Amino acid sequence: MSSSEILAELKGVRERSYGEWTSFCPLCAVRKHRLLIREDAAGQTDIHCFRGHEDWEILQAIGKTRRALWPRPPHKYHAPDQEWWDRARLFANGKRLPPMSEQ
Repeated sequence: MSSSEILAELKGVRERSYGEWTSFCPLCAVRKHRLLIREDAAGQTDIHCFRGHEDWEILQAIGKTRRALWPRPPHKYHAPDQEWWDRARLFANGKRLPPMSEQ
């Protein structure tokens, strides 16, 4: 299973950088509490709740098991597509970063 299948079940998903997203925690009653979701080059997904919920609790809340954190073999690393390089980024503090192709 890939991170895209986990992200599809979460609300308020925003891309933070390549292979890294934030979303609302499904267990936190207040929507301001965030999750950090990362996928490494091997395809393994890491979920971190800033309020302290365990990854298995979050997965259970969205109807997944811990097996969802590891990819189905064989998983091959893929480079970012051209659209990703050409898109401007927005830092958490609101400042804009030029597209990677212009840096």
